[in-house]
Amino acid sequence: MATEDGVIDIVRGKYASMRTDLNESLIQRSEEIDLCLLGLLSGEHVLLVGPPGTAKSLLADSFVSWLKGGQIFSILLTKYTTPEEVCGPVSVSGLRADVYRRITKGKLPEAHIAFIDEIFNGSSSIQNTTLKILNERTFLNDGVEVKCPLRLCIAASNLWPHEREDSRELGAFFDRFTFRKNVNPISTDDGLDLLLWGGDHRPVLTTYITESDINVGMEAVAGIPWTQDAKDCLNSILKESREEGIVPGDRRLCKSKKAAQAFAFLEGDDEVKPEHLAVLSHTLWMDPKEQAKKLFEIVGKIANPSSMKVNSYILESQEIIRNLDLHRADIPKICEDLNKLKEIHKKLSKVKGVRATRGAVHVKDMIGKVAESIVKRTEV
Repeated sequence: MATEDGVIDIVRGKYASMRTDLNESLIQRSEEIDLCLLGLLSGEHVLLVGPPGTAKSLLADSFVSWLKGGQIFSILLTKYTTPEEVCGPVSVSGLRADVYRRITKGKLPEAHIAFIDEIFNGSSSIQNTTLKILNERTFLNDGVEVKCPLRLCIAASNLWPHEREDSRELGAFFDRFTFRKNVNPISTDDGLDLLLWGGDHRPVLTTYITESDINVGMEAVAGIPWTQDAKDCLNSILKESREEGIVPGDRRLCKSKKAAQAFAFLEGDDEVKPEHLAVLSHTLWMDPKEQAKKLFEIVGKIANPSSMKVNSYILESQEIIRNLDLHRADIPKICEDLNKLKEIHKKLSKVKGVRATRGAVHVKDMIGKVAESIVKRTEV
């Protein structure tokens, strides 16, 4: 019989497998994948904002299919969506008995995982009802408060609230999403190659997860301690954020603490270290227009300077490739850029972490293409 630690290890392994499965299929969506996994581990919800066709629904569908034996709810909200479509129709037999009760089977109040597309398009009555389900996990049905089994809601939108005419009405609703992320279309050459010529990108999952597994993961996350270094880093992040006008509320602070614990669990650690605070760049801000970028810089500088280095190395390599014409540039110029890429690869290889490893592989591929072009040019 497995020990308690053994059960935790099994559940941690399932999350790691899901992480791998999704990253092997979805192109350049590692952060979005992590946020959804963290949402399930911490009992919080995820908002993904970006243009249509950026794999938001494909990611959500993967999580929907990952849960074994749970109820699923998915909907695209429009200004014409009715409460019946979200919470179920009113019982006709109930009306005959003067009871205004909704039949919630197959609807949001009975869902374990939900995907709500165009989350901000619903009417105020739908938003108010959904808000209670998201935050308190309860639904008022004919005056009776019913508990909702919701574990994770992945919501999507093409616009941030501040980009909409009704932005003032969406503040409280927007705040209920602990994890928020802007999703951009694939832009790198390697990513576009994979998208266009890499075959089917629908994830093939090698594991499944149960409600019991989710409970084990959440309990393990809640018990993960913080190192003193991580606490000091958090204080520095909050202090510098306040100086930039970023002042998260008490509730968001507590949820961000839980997010860092969940990230430690996902990374295979048994305590929160400074690098796990990187996730706070997706949780502490309220204004996506300015605060998100500022907070990303603050968190990166204080909590995970190595990640900032990795980002700068990758951006530098992409800039070299972008400005290099392999067909027209002089051979000496191509060789010079090739040496720069080799130096970047050398630096990336010395940095620990999954992102650094992926970055090194990415740059190595670039080096191969540049070297191949030199050989072809020389042969000619």
